[in-house]
Amino acid sequence: MAKKEILNIEIAERLVKVCVCEKKKNSQYISQRFMFQTPAGAVNDGHITDTGAVSAALRAELEERGIRCTQAVFSLISGRVGTREVNLPPVKDNRIKAIVEANVSEYFPVDMSKYHVSYAVQERIEKGDNAGVRLLVMIVPLQILEGYFEVAHEVGLTVQAIDYSGNSVYQTLRRMSNEEMTMYVDIECTTSSVSVLQNGKQLLQRTFTNGVDDLLSAHSNAAGHDGDAYLVALRELSNENGERFLSADETREALSRLVSNIVRIVDYFNSNNWETPVEKLVLTGCGCDVRGLREMVADATSLDTSTLKHIERVKAPGDIGEPLAHYLACIGSNIAPVDFVPPQYAEVKKKGMDLSIDFEQIGTVVLVLGAVMGVALSGWALIDFYSAKGDHRELQAQVDELAYVEDIYNEYTAYTAYADGLAALYALTENPNKDLVAFIGELEVKMPAALTVLSAGFSTTGVNMNMTVSSKEEAAMVISQLRTFDSLSAVEVSGVAEGADQAGTPQVSFAVNCTYGENPWLAGPEAAEEPPPQPPVEEPAEQPPAEAAEELTPAETAPEQEGV
Repeated sequence: MAKKEILNIEIAERLVKVCVCEKKKNSQYISQRFMFQTPAGAVNDGHITDTGAVSAALRAELEERGIRCTQAVFSLISGRVGTREVNLPPVKDNRIKAIVEANVSEYFPVDMSKYHVSYAVQERIEKGDNAGVRLLVMIVPLQILEGYFEVAHEVGLTVQAIDYSGNSVYQTLRRMSNEEMTMYVDIECTTSSVSVLQNGKQLLQRTFTNGVDDLLSAHSNAAGHDGDAYLVALRELSNENGERFLSADETREALSRLVSNIVRIVDYFNSNNWETPVEKLVLTGCGCDVRGLREMVADATSLDTSTLKHIERVKAPGDIGEPLAHYLACIGSNIAPVDFVPPQYAEVKKKGMDLSIDFEQIGTVVLVLGAVMGVALSGWALIDFYSAKGDHRELQAQVDELAYVEDIYNEYTAYTAYADGLAALYALTENPNKDLVAFIGELEVKMPAALTVLSAGFSTTGVNMNMTVSSKEEAAMVISQLRTFDSLSAVEVSGVAEGADQAGTPQVSFAVNCTYGENPWLAGPEAAEEPPPQPPVEEPAEQPPAEAAEELTPAETAPEQEGV
């Protein structure tokens, strides 16, 4: 039986990577893997601007290695691919595509006639309050896709799929055993992607336009390499024992932007997932082995940092090229690629030949069969035709009857988005000090100038205060005013005592415990369950001698409170 080998190809601005893969049950066998330098100026952010140069270079590399495989899967790496995470209610798989296409203009406010849309299922929850389907919806300019089909045609390849590099990397990493919260950083020449996974579930994926390109350029200039030695510079920097043309400070400077972007994403994820922060960090990609990078990332993030050494369910000879960790996108594009093949190229993908030839062959077969069997089957054909026509009318009527379901779903999604927005907006207004600000404002307006606050203890639910005034009448007035505060739902008074200050001036000390909330008495007596408590009235106490009164201090006459 012939081998079912597929070429998995990633075409980036600086390097082209190729793997020859063969699926074997639940694993993959990679018989060959190699990379070569992309022709200068031939690729710009995923767009192949010079298909002739890329085709010639790819054809020469395949012929040099004797590779005869003609089936190809491309992994597209570009910042022009738009992505958005979408949550749908529980729906069947065969309904997802229609829903995505119906709502894609809401996800991406662009002219969709110039883009192709696809999606990948990230998670499905069948039961519970969070039941639904989590999707990663993607769009890519048709202009970019056309370049890949032109290259495939010029090299003599049949395009089986065009995958997005983010999905390719995820398909490879989700098979890894990562019970810890693990951040994988796939470092390429001009771009890098970050994926956070735990137990095969992807929680975050981000792409940024920094890689090891600055370091490679600085190394090439210092070593005197010409423009065609890009891959040579990468291999020299990946060799721990290789000659060093840059100082430690120059290396740190060249990698500073890359490391700062990694730190920024680590901080962003941890701030939004403080209960389950990143526990370890793994470097992958063609730039993961450059000297000094792992140590810089470990120091900047304070995380256990390593480079990927083994990929589960992938086998390959160990001496055929760079480490497998440099080819994550190529490997993953052979597992579950997204459908980035536009309709006009769909038949070419299925048949592996030109469309006009297919229709000519099909027409000939139909003509011969029609001439031989047309008379015998004409009667049955008419019956089947009218029967199918009737079935069509019935099905169309059912579709018309259920058309309202789409309107209901659109209203539901709009309401959900609106509700989520309101909840997020309200969450931004929540803070421990909002009630305190209202309370202080009323305190300044309603309290008499002669009031002295000895101490105050604040919490998220209320405030405790020790106060002094010159008489019991003023104390009663202060307590009555506190019970008119809009910002307080309850006021409790304790420890009312008379005394005198060091100058012999009479004073009354007392403690209040105020609770934040809406005042139930402002809406009328019927809004409260019982009458408001009245200020405590104490029997006149025997006045202490003047000497004793002088010895009393506010701290002794009022209950002890914890203050701020």
